[in-house]
Amino acid sequence: MNNNTTVVFFFECQGFIKIASSKYYTDFVSYITGQVKWGNPFDVKYLGYIPFDNEADAKEQKQLLKTRFKRLWHRNDWYHEDPELHKYIQKHVR
Repeated sequence: MNNNTTVVFFFECQGFIKIASSKYYTDFVSYITGQVKWGNPFDVKYLGYIPFDNEADAKEQKQLLKTRFKRLWHRNDWYHEDPELHKYIQKHVR
């Protein structure tokens, strides 16, 4: 991956899935996992990410996902778990 790579990433926690985006860098997974755990009293599970060549594409995909799974929205970047959402994640993440 290059310096312009941006990712849409997913975490699972207590029946919810977080859909968010960030620039990718060497320690991305450990840093993002730490950030998500920091404000969360429950264990979180990192599910993976989808890389994009630029931030605009990642933001567009994140918005498409949020629209597609709007019926599952809980608050902020968190969505209720759902078989369709899990299937999407399993199919697309690294």
